[in-house]
Amino acid sequence: MKRILCFGDSNTWGFDPRFGTRQPESVRWTGRLQHAMPQVQVIPEGENGRTTLWDDLMGGCRNGKEALLPCLQKHCPIDWVLLMLGINDCKTRLGLSAKEIAEGVKVLAEIVEHSECGPNENAPKVLILCPPAMQYREDSGIPWDFNEHTNEVSRELEPELEKVAVQLKCEFLDLNLFVQPGAVDGIHLDAEGHAKAAEAIEKKLLELL
Repeated sequence: MKRILCFGDSNTWGFDPRFGTRQPESVRWTGRLQHAMPQVQVIPEGENGRTTLWDDLMGGCRNGKEALLPCLQKHCPIDWVLLMLGINDCKTRLGLSAKEIAEGVKVLAEIVEHSECGPNENAPKVLILCPPAMQYREDSGIPWDFNEHTNEVSRELEPELEKVAVQLKCEFLDLNLFVQPGAVDGIHLDAEGHAKAAEAIEKKLLELL
């Protein structure tokens, strides 16, 4: 059975901004993906606030670079790693460009490629997922560390992430073609968004597997 590790942030964890809680497994895109693909094992590894390389004021395992290798080792052997990060790197206090954020994703992909955590101590394969661009509204009443400029940075991620995928010969999927963030905060996926993301990712994986 193929094993697929889904390494991401709150949209992989399943954060629901309406209540500050976690969406049920049956709603989250990882849970939907597992239901749709019983022939594989889907391993969800999302963390609220996770960045690619950067420490966050929220604390915990928010720095993806520090968390990734232990995560790979814990779940070894892994056939595929799905990386869906970059939105938290857009936060105003980090002040990063889309290119710098993509370079962070590149570092994570390289960690996977040198991890020997795949079958027979080979490297897992990598699928880079471009997260849906933010539509955060400052008048939403939800005090995230984003604004219209960070929305624009998130919209610029797709070509930069695709360049990284080409450089590393990874697979790539732009979720903007299928999904928009939910209306509550313009950042997190709602139930419909999770369903559409799962469908798009399932189709891509079926091509790859």
